[in-house]
Amino acid sequence: MIRWPLLAVLILFAANALADDPAMLPPDALVKQVADDVITPIKQNREIISNRKKLDSLLEVKALPYADFSRMTRLAVGNKNWSGATPEEQQTLTREFRTFLAHTFSNVIALYNNQKIVVTPVSLRPGDTDIVVRATVIDPVDEPTQIDFKMEKTPAGWKFYDVIVDGISTVKIYRSSFADEILQWGIEKVISILQQKNQAASLTVQGH
Repeated sequence: MIRWPLLAVLILFAANALADDPAMLPPDALVKQVADDVITPIKQNREIISNRKKLDSLLEVKALPYADFSRMTRLAVGNKNWSGATPEEQQTLTREFRTFLAHTFSNVIALYNNQKIVVTPVSLRPGDTDIVVRATVIDPVDEPTQIDFKMEKTPAGWKFYDVIVDGISTVKIYRSSFADEILQWGIEKVISILQQKNQAASLTVQGH
């Protein structure tokens, strides 16, 4: 289960810049734009991927704004569990899950090793607000892998809310894990677990 996020992040962060304002781009072009904004600095200075603080800062500015963490959190815990949580729990859970995924993305992009990515153009129809962007990762030491990005059009532009690799959904992976914890201990336990993981990750970054 380590391979899928690397492929997903590589697609999101690996192509040529097409515009100054990524938020105004169509979804497939957005993938390419964000890609270049992250990968180009790394290619120019490989030290970035070995310096967690620099890498975290790069992703925070150039990539994370294009993820819909609120929707990802709702989908990960399930509509029933989300509706049963208090507004404060929803807010805290979203914040902790965002931090957790940000650390995950940072760990993954640090493994970047010049893989090639081909993004399939999307034909948008008038009124489309929820689409899938498909891409292929070409790895010099592995078989090509198909990646699907589920994306939605928001007032702030297109954002991704799920990544599917070889038929495996990112959101569903976490939903399966969270479901057992919520069933046994409640949503507070999920929040506690995420907080512990995030604190451990932060200590690792600080000690780097």
